[in-house]
Amino acid sequence: MLTTLAVLGAACAHSMEGGRPFDVEASNQIEIGKTTEAEVLALLGEPLLRQSKEDGSKVYGYKYIKAKAYLTSPVTMKAESAGDKLIIGFNNKGIVTAIERTAMPGNKAVKQ
Repeated sequence: MLTTLAVLGAACAHSMEGGRPFDVEASNQIEIGKTTEAEVLALLGEPLLRQSKEDGSKVYGYKYIKAKAYLTSPVTMKAESAGDKLIIGFNNKGIVTAIERTAMPGNKAVKQ
């Protein structure tokens, strides 16, 4: 019976990844008013999202999420998720003007 439940639980496990992994520790080196767009790209690579505004300013978005759901019994499901989101604003000279970091459960967020 336990073997059957273990096989059923494994068969009913689902994993999902979204976005693109990025180095959260490296993102802590980014400083408002100091770090350039080129330095951000060197630290983190290409963003998942790039938005240019009419005034020449830009916003880059980095996001990664990993989730797993599985049965813990025939009638109970457990879900776990972790991830990070980073939004960086640049002025029209390519200097960082804003940073917003958000971490999902299991991770630490730093906000500036």
